[in-house]
Amino acid sequence: MSRLFRFFSLFGVTQWILYGMLLWGVGFAYSLAHSQPLTHRSSPTDGVLRPAVFAVLVGNNLGYPSDRPLRYAQSDTLRMAQTLREIGGIPKHRIQRLLGLDPKALIAALSRTDTAIRAFRQRHPNHPTHLLFYYSGHADPHALHLGSQALAYPTLREMLRRSSAHLRILILDTCQSGQMLRLKGARRIKRSFALPSAWQTPLQGEAILTASGIGEDAHELESLRGSIFTHHLISALRGLADHNQDGLVTLEEAYSYTYQKTISHTLFLSSGVQHPSFRKSFRGHGHVILTYPQKAPSRLILDTALAGHYYILQPEKQLLLAEIKKRLGEPVHLGLEAGSYTIIYRSKGGYQSEQIDLHKGKPHRLKRFQGRLLSYAAASNKGIAWLTHPAQLKRPTPYLTAFYAALGVTLAGAIATGTLYGVSHKLYGDARAPLEQSGGTGMIDQSLVDASTHTNIGGTAALGITLAASLAATVFFILHHQHNPPPSPSTATPSHSLAPSSSSPLHSTPPSSTRHNTTRLF
Repeated sequence: MSRLFRFFSLFGVTQWILYGMLLWGVGFAYSLAHSQPLTHRSSPTDGVLRPAVFAVLVGNNLGYPSDRPLRYAQSDTLRMAQTLREIGGIPKHRIQRLLGLDPKALIAALSRTDTAIRAFRQRHPNHPTHLLFYYSGHADPHALHLGSQALAYPTLREMLRRSSAHLRILILDTCQSGQMLRLKGARRIKRSFALPSAWQTPLQGEAILTASGIGEDAHELESLRGSIFTHHLISALRGLADHNQDGLVTLEEAYSYTYQKTISHTLFLSSGVQHPSFRKSFRGHGHVILTYPQKAPSRLILDTALAGHYYILQPEKQLLLAEIKKRLGEPVHLGLEAGSYTIIYRSKGGYQSEQIDLHKGKPHRLKRFQGRLLSYAAASNKGIAWLTHPAQLKRPTPYLTAFYAALGVTLAGAIATGTLYGVSHKLYGDARAPLEQSGGTGMIDQSLVDASTHTNIGGTAALGITLAASLAATVFFILHHQHNPPPSPSTATPSHSLAPSSSSPLHSTPPSSTRHNTTRLF
């Protein structure tokens, strides 16, 4: 009996031990499932040095004497420099901007840049280096047109190939720039390509991105105040190409976004569709990161609750900065410089406009859009200036109030003048009636003469007040317009740019009679 008791007692202890181990295992599994992971999600820059980028940016509005002068090649170059400095993190001293110079100056700039790259690599032998070359201007299938002189494509390619940088990125925004891809040393890839992981050696080689295909023209538009290709490329670099929302814009993302937007923008141009092209020749592994939008000095964030077509404009320059086709549930980050901007939302009933201010170091998150509605017909009549400068076009001033007051006095004075002169003439006629009527007294009614005289004096005073008020109204009107000028017709974007169309409302093809004023070929 005692043995049996000891057996059941041992069995009970063992059972409790097993229960305890089971509970401990469940608790341990629960703690593992709800604890923070030991490793974090990697980004393309984890464990990799950010490359030292040296940029040579060239813009020429003038080409050969037979080339029609461009308007925005040099301003596009300045915008690219600003974007690379603000969003790409390239120090100012590593960016060379060449505007309207000749091949000799370009060759000297590339030589200076290569000297700086060699000096950097001597100080930091394990640090990756990139050379970014950008050109906007005239060209033909064989050479760039730097003013009246030419720089042959093979010469440019050879100079870039001899660069000391690990990776060379060549961007050409010019007509027939796809010819550069035919030169020996580059191979074609598909429009979308996958880049390997960034945990190995840095990339070496070159990448070439051109604004057009072989035999195609590149365009600049008045409504964009720049070229179509560079406009969309800068939008991509500022964050619109960051499809995976990792805060970085890679070469793959920038090209894919620019390719799609440029084609859709030129689809209905009578001069033909413009196809950006890309080729690369790489050795090694890694991501080619061009910009870092989430580290921009100021950022605009469109919240996940927003959806639809949005346009970001810079009111001071009436410049379209970006076009966003936003999906519900996906935020959009756009790196911009601090300042005032106009956001336009295209709804079913028309356009809505809202003004925002971006401050340095403070991201602005737009959660709801509360802009006032303007119908498509009203937008077509008023033009884009009404949307970008609604306060300026409608802003009251003290001079405007004074103008209306003086105008009111002028109208009242004119009525009073006419009335008093009319009454004075009537009184004087009544006073002379006894002299002119047969059977009259033959005497003038002096009381009526006095009344006529006083009334006439009043009419003269009213006339003086009317003239003074009209002069004051003229002065106040001039002062009002000096302090509140309307947008200049030379800088205002054509109103047809906002007319609804089957594609993008800002992409309407201008009438053929005015096409030379809105579209220019490189």
